[in-house]
Amino acid sequence: MSKHKHSIASALSTSGAQTPPGSPIDMDFDEFIDAAADGSQRSRNIMSLMMTAAFIAALGWFNSLKPEFNWYRSRIQAMENAYHWVRFSNDGKDTTYVKIDGQKMLNRFTLAEFDNRFGKTLLNGSTDYAKMDSTWPKNICIKFPAFLIKKDSTIDFAGLDKKTLQSTLVYLGNSHHVHRAEMDNLLQVYNKGWVENALFIRVPILGLSFDVNWMAVISGLAFSILYFLLYHSLSRERKNLKLLFKLAKKRRYNRVDFYQLLSMEQVLTVPNSIDEFIVSNEKNRIITASLWSKLKYVLKLLITLVPIIVPLGILALILWYDYKTTDIGNSINQNLMIFHRELSIFVLVLNIVMCFVCVWEWYHVNHRWTKEAKKIKKLLTNHLHPKPQLLQE
Repeated sequence: MSKHKHSIASALSTSGAQTPPGSPIDMDFDEFIDAAADGSQRSRNIMSLMMTAAFIAALGWFNSLKPEFNWYRSRIQAMENAYHWVRFSNDGKDTTYVKIDGQKMLNRFTLAEFDNRFGKTLLNGSTDYAKMDSTWPKNICIKFPAFLIKKDSTIDFAGLDKKTLQSTLVYLGNSHHVHRAEMDNLLQVYNKGWVENALFIRVPILGLSFDVNWMAVISGLAFSILYFLLYHSLSRERKNLKLLFKLAKKRRYNRVDFYQLLSMEQVLTVPNSIDEFIVSNEKNRIITASLWSKLKYVLKLLITLVPIIVPLGILALILWYDYKTTDIGNSINQNLMIFHRELSIFVLVLNIVMCFVCVWEWYHVNHRWTKEAKKIKKLLTNHLHPKPQLLQE
């Protein structure tokens, strides 16, 4: 909170009111407000760190997804599929032959030849060859990959993935590769980039990196530390609010003005609105908040809870994906996978507990604001409510 030229305490004090004699606290009230504002700022800073750490963890997890959910991996897979099917005009002399319907022929087909011989049987006419032929690179022909050619030079059509073939033809038709060396170099660059930026997660500033399989454990430990700091910060914030409202009452400050001033410092906390109570007092009749105002308050309250819960949600998502790909981990190192699973469970339980205590403190901070708002409501509107009449005998 910025320093004011005049004391905030004097601005909030009621007319002629002074600090009660014998008060054990003789400090300016501004200093208490500034201390409470600093406490709220600490909570906001920790939440910002949590969201940043959660974003980095989510990004690292996203980069490691399977090709069907990842553009980078899909681009590599599309090029690798096309690599086995493409035949460039400058590849050298053709020496590979295949047998089709008992006839031996060169394993090299133009798009038109491929369409005439295999279009209907392999792709069921789902590819628009006429449209593709106008843009098809002239230096590219189609060949059957070696893994589909049997020892007797016949083609294993049963092992052919028609969907992959269709995607490959579309990719080749839209590609601008001129020779195989270019595809080799590009594939090498893609794979190197994927290993360096997806399989290994880099830690900013420190310059360290770790395997993506440790993402859940390391991010979980980072989240637990931040949850620990957030818990103590929210706990201090709650105690500061309790102390401030208590001191304001003891020093006889204007409770309405003090509540509004203190609520201006809140960003990730949503104090209850007291506007309708002030209007009710001014117009001398009960003014109730609209349904939209109440709904908007609830939505704001839930939004402020997001920075606390999101890290735990991302951690759970990473652990779920680790569980779904356990077979990959076991194929690399089964003993390490067992250790990783047990450590991940411990980290998850730790984060669940820490997240719960943070939400608990968050709830009590908002509860403190609600409690003070109710006191202000009683102060401003109590005289407007009809008093119950005693029953006469």
